[in-house]
Amino acid sequence: MLGSMRFKATNILVWIILVLLIFGLAGFGISDMLRGGISNEIGSIGDQKITREQYANAMNAQLQRLSQRAGRQITIAEARQFGIDRAVLAELARRAALDAEAERLGIGADMATVQKRISMIPEFQGPDGTFNAQQARLVLQQSRMDEADLREDVGSEVKQNILAAAVASGITAPQGLLQTIFAWRNEQRGFTWVKLPANRFGEAPDAPDDATLQAWHDEHSADYTLPETREVTYALLDPAKLTADVDVPEDALRAEYERRAAQYDIPERRSLSRLAFASQADAEAAKAAIDAGETTLTALAAERGLEPSDIDLGERAETQLAASARGPVFGTDAPGVVGPVETDLGPALFEISAILAPQHTSFEDARAEIHEALATRDAVERATGIATEVEDLVAGGATVEEIAQETPFELATLEVPADGSGTGLATDTNFRQTALGAQEKVESDLTQTADKRYFVLRVDSIRPEAVQPLDEVRDRVLADWTAEQKRQSAHAAAQALADRISGGEAFSRAAISLGITPGDAGPVTRSQQVENLPAEAVSAVFTLDPNGVAVADDDTGSYVLQLRNVTSFDPGAPQAQAMMTQAQTQIDQSMTEDVMQAYVYALENAEDGLRVDMNAVDTVLSQMR
Repeated sequence: MLGSMRFKATNILVWIILVLLIFGLAGFGISDMLRGGISNEIGSIGDQKITREQYANAMNAQLQRLSQRAGRQITIAEARQFGIDRAVLAELARRAALDAEAERLGIGADMATVQKRISMIPEFQGPDGTFNAQQARLVLQQSRMDEADLREDVGSEVKQNILAAAVASGITAPQGLLQTIFAWRNEQRGFTWVKLPANRFGEAPDAPDDATLQAWHDEHSADYTLPETREVTYALLDPAKLTADVDVPEDALRAEYERRAAQYDIPERRSLSRLAFASQADAEAAKAAIDAGETTLTALAAERGLEPSDIDLGERAETQLAASARGPVFGTDAPGVVGPVETDLGPALFEISAILAPQHTSFEDARAEIHEALATRDAVERATGIATEVEDLVAGGATVEEIAQETPFELATLEVPADGSGTGLATDTNFRQTALGAQEKVESDLTQTADKRYFVLRVDSIRPEAVQPLDEVRDRVLADWTAEQKRQSAHAAAQALADRISGGEAFSRAAISLGITPGDAGPVTRSQQVENLPAEAVSAVFTLDPNGVAVADDDTGSYVLQLRNVTSFDPGAPQAQAMMTQAQTQIDQSMTEDVMQAYVYALENAEDGLRVDMNAVDTVLSQMR
């Protein structure tokens, strides 16, 4: 009886606490969750919203483009590894920021302008260079976009262009600046040079005493200093290692194969060009002239001022053509011109430049690829679930050893130098930063490496930065000291040679007296490389007056150089004018982009600027396949 009363009293107390929590958390959106509502937004700026659907569609479009380029399906995990998810989000944010600002300023896009822009989209134009409704519908269908979305996107682009023109129009680099840059960059110089290698012209005392070596060691102590190093114990989970344990059902493999039917069962395609004519008689006459070898379809298009790209339809499957064109185009076994065919544009001739055989990948051939993709997906999902468990373990005070015992996380140790000179995981930016920022003897939070592996670490000990004593690095110190003495000796020999040449002795005679054959170089600009010469030597030449002599050094020896001639940049030369015009365009465009980038940054970081719910972003990505 007493136990029952205590149980009821406990229940009542629990319910009271739950009710108070519900009211207390209502302001944090918990009431929406209790009602079953989930916000469709992942971000906003001003009155503009970035929805889950927009982000998912943009990610899918980017994944499709990347997969086409790679020739295989790019997974969400791979896209996230290379930062595609962040790049897509940044582009949506940029558009939303400009749309919000355009709306605030009252900038609009009238329907006539939008329709005109749509009619100018190259993919929507027929062979005659005008808007083709059938072609436009086909492109939209292939892009999985409806007309309303297209009008909204184009309208947004129109408003953004108006805003961009107001913000960054008229930005141009001053002519004086451009000419100064070109005069500096394109000045050319010719010179004569020789090298005095340190191992040939350098000399060093045979046996430096301990005091000399100690002085060198003290002066260059940074070269013999070991960085702060942390001894780390960590538990690591690599999702890729979980794929071996994933059992993908056969029906799931076949279902995925069917879902990717367009990837594995590509019908016969033909590479086509199309040219329409005003009448059937004109089309027949053109076909007869082509058959007689008197002209070509490309030549006929050129007579109308059309480029080959204007009549190029690309690769088309039979189902992608109008019904009237399917028989003539796919009814022949060889390339050539067929027609006339009645089309929406009128009678037309089609030129088949290539016949692409159908490509069918059987389920058996595709099975391994599909299995890997599904196993990877399931392994990533399993790893995410395990990571959630580990977060709870860490919060409960579990050690990395206990985590490794209770989960598939693997236990290991590693040294992490503060200067980034480590190996393995110590080279991963996230792992190294976590290790260097962790408290000693305390488990870190669960974190991911740059390639999305999960880890928890503990710093067991910290070895502070320390200079290695001379006795431990004596051989290295001796080698460094000897090399420097030889470099200094070679430099002195080079300076003596330079003094002889500056005093009036011929360069070739002075060099040959030392057993060295001089070389000629140039004319070269400041940015050009010269074989067997370091950049420092070329730079030294551009500090000289005509016939002046300079000495330059690198780790292998010293160089003596004498300037022979200077060719100044002539801004009035025709070639120079073309170069400057091109550079002007590039610099102006770059400056405009910089201004727009700064403008968008200011919009996004204003008081009512960009807000992104990264949890919602992660949810969208986790639901994508």
